[in-house]
Amino acid sequence: MDISSMLYYIFDGLKSAALLFTSELSSLANVQVLMKLIGVVIFGYILAKIVKLVIVKILIVTGIRRLTQKSWFNDFLKASGYKKDLVEFLGDIVKWSIYLLTFTIILQLLGITSVSFISTEIINFIPRFIFAVLILIVGFMIADFFGKAFEEAALKLFGDEGVGKLSGGITKYSVALTSLIISLALLGFDIAALLVLLSILLLVVVIILYTGIKDIIPEFSAGFTVKRMFRVGNKVKVDGYEGIIESFEPLFVVLISGKKTIRLTNTMLIKNPTIKEEKKIK
Repeated sequence: MDISSMLYYIFDGLKSAALLFTSELSSLANVQVLMKLIGVVIFGYILAKIVKLVIVKILIVTGIRRLTQKSWFNDFLKASGYKKDLVEFLGDIVKWSIYLLTFTIILQLLGITSVSFISTEIINFIPRFIFAVLILIVGFMIADFFGKAFEEAALKLFGDEGVGKLSGGITKYSVALTSLIISLALLGFDIAALLVLLSILLLVVVIILYTGIKDIIPEFSAGFTVKRMFRVGNKVKVDGYEGIIESFEPLFVVLISGKKTIRLTNTMLIKNPTIKEEKKIK
């Protein structure tokens, strides 16, 4: 059963409850039922508030708020109109879950014929909803972590900020989109369109990556050969350039020539005739 059908039954039950409640009030013989309803409402309201406070306190003490303070999920919540942070959001989920359970108990006390069906659907849906939200939250946190990790790794590996940001962005949004698809699947949504979108996105990513790094890979692999052929301090002359090797980068060799700094590609030192002098920097 999908969410729209479940919501229809819930509102239908609420309507029936309101009608029956009006009928019950018209009879003084049912004052006891009214007192039970009031008691359940008060108890459910207080319990929801207390449990939320406890959950929020636990999440703060365990450091979850600190870890997720700069999380992408917090930005997502703000963009959706929610003014609080992730910790408060989790507390609100638990609070409203108790409210829904309280509503189910009220329907049972009123003797609504469809209450058994509604109660079952609500009880089954709440754990799936909470689990889906947790998957989304954890997925966004993992996306943040791996996005930054891949960005830093690519930056150190290729020495190019653009490649680093591209690698981090691809990783981040791929993991986030995957967690979103899993969460929506748990809630019963049709994810076929999202799977097609993810496939197209991955295809575009592969094409962009191939176009962007097809010239980088030869330079990177040539770097291993260059490091075996030369060392820091060697004086080299190649294709009109001359200088002393100061350092090796993933894609380039850095030369010092007087007051000038020259960066030559790794393949340039391999493919062109090169003169090397065993001279070290003092």
